[in-house]
Amino acid sequence: MIGLLMLVAVTIPSGAYYTGDELNKVCQSDPAGACLSYLAGVSDERDSLQGFGEVPRMICIPRDRVTTRQLRDMALKYLGAHPESRQTAAASVVSRALYDAFPCPNKAV
Repeated sequence: MIGLLMLVAVTIPSGAYYTGDELNKVCQSDPAGACLSYLAGVSDERDSLQGFGEVPRMICIPRDRVTTRQLRDMALKYLGAHPESRQTAAASVVSRALYDAFPCPNKAV
């Protein structure tokens, strides 16, 4: 529960580079360029932070079975289902979408 609160706590867009709305627009207009790079970067950063123990291990992406295009589809689906998230930091939106799609088993948290 504390980990989920930490995940939700980062949704305030204080100085974020992209909002969820901007990410949605980028992923719609340039689906293979900046969108995929941004999603891969957020995913890799989240994985690094988890690996260093900076944040709880809550997201377990099966890297051998998930492509950046699938990450894009997942992010767009999340933004479509949660339009209220479009005003929050895009990195937080991606983290939440990753958490919903790829939660770690309880033993790994």
